[in-house]
Amino acid sequence: PYSKEGRAFLCGVWRLSISYFKYGEYKVKLVQQTGDVGNSMSIVSDRKKGKRIYNELLRDYINIDRANVENGKIEYSSYYKKEDAYYQISGVMPQKEFCRMIKNLYLEEDL
Repeated sequence: PYSKEGRAFLCGVWRLSISYFKYGEYKVKLVQQTGDVGNSMSIVSDRKKGKRIYNELLRDYINIDRANVENGKIEYSSYYKKEDAYYQISGVMPQKEFCRMIKNLYLEEDL
């Protein structure tokens, strides 16, 4: 089943939304920022670089990073920037499931 909870923030020229989704038995965090996202791209991370996945729907490569978390589990994360929007998705789940989610990620165009 699918469920969602989240919150949104509006500050001047940018908007930030943080949502949490259930992906099967796993919890996924999605951060979306629009407006001036220049600083978002300079996030310093201690995550280890992992795979690079080609997403046919976005026609672009997306990096998958990893970090060890509690109980020996691994949290995977990816980010994607398109024009004035920044997206970050992360979750603790098997790598195969996270890769599948990123490979099928699709962003709708404004109507």
